[in-house]
Amino acid sequence: MSYITVRSTQTSVTRESKARIVQERGAGGIKVRSVLVVLAFMLFTVASAQTGTVLERQLSAGGPEPLHYTVYLPDGYDRDERSYPVVYLLHTYLGSDTDWVRYGGAADIADSLITADTIPPLILVMPDAKNSWYINSPGYGQYETALLSLMNHVDSTYRTIPERGSRAVGGASMGGYGAARLAIKYPERFAAAAVMSGAVFAEVPEYALGAHQKVFGTPLDRARYQRERPETLLRRWGVRTPRPAFYLSVGDNDTITPYGLSVRLQRALQDAGAESQLRVTDGAHVWPVFESALENVLIFFAVEFERYSAAPVRPPVMTP
Repeated sequence: MSYITVRSTQTSVTRESKARIVQERGAGGIKVRSVLVVLAFMLFTVASAQTGTVLERQLSAGGPEPLHYTVYLPDGYDRDERSYPVVYLLHTYLGSDTDWVRYGGAADIADSLITADTIPPLILVMPDAKNSWYINSPGYGQYETALLSLMNHVDSTYRTIPERGSRAVGGASMGGYGAARLAIKYPERFAAAAVMSGAVFAEVPEYALGAHQKVFGTPLDRARYQRERPETLLRRWGVRTPRPAFYLSVGDNDTITPYGLSVRLQRALQDAGAESQLRVTDGAHVWPVFESALENVLIFFAVEFERYSAAPVRPPVMTP
């Protein structure tokens, strides 16, 4: 059974606002008017913020277990009839569908960017693919097929814009591998993709063998791994294959998926004629790095959506 989790915004007095109140103390006591102005500003900011809704759902996708997914609907979804672009966010190894909201701040980041009119309102869909690497395998089942079914289900259940130009996919670590692979294998479905600290190994390193064997065999079937790699799938592209745009990011202290993996993938994408950007930032292979990258990812997706839209918007400014 699916259930609904509704997020809310709470008012809190921050350390900075407390300091401002203290500075207003004078010989005659606290300047009440200044304090009221500060509090009124805080309340106005909270009241004007747009807060989306987070739902936890499941889909019977033909496998032995239902496919669980979390969906973020922007503020106003229940009050209007418009249709929205959709972004799929894929979790890391040992993760689940709730991770991007719980650890990656996805709903808060989307709320903030939409409120600031930096990106248009959009829907986020976050599926639970276990440790499947987002491919079909005897070990975990038909997760690649299930994800394609999920996209059809989302387009028929929610008010999405069911077109390539309004759909994107992104992920971190294992999810970055999945996002790259899905966008490359099914370029007719996605306008853009984001690979955050992607586990896009040329050869599976010793420390990652255990994470791959249930999917690619024990001992590891290295030939199959090579066939499924994003860079291998790029070779299928022809001159008329639509090219999604790619955003790659990775931390400079990442020892799990070193930045060289992202550099190599970007070169392969460029050689295949795909537009791409690569950002190497501070940090290791941790959720705060993925969360920091997500803001620019959503801005990047919004720009790509606009390329397929007739309505011009001001160009968003990405943070460094």
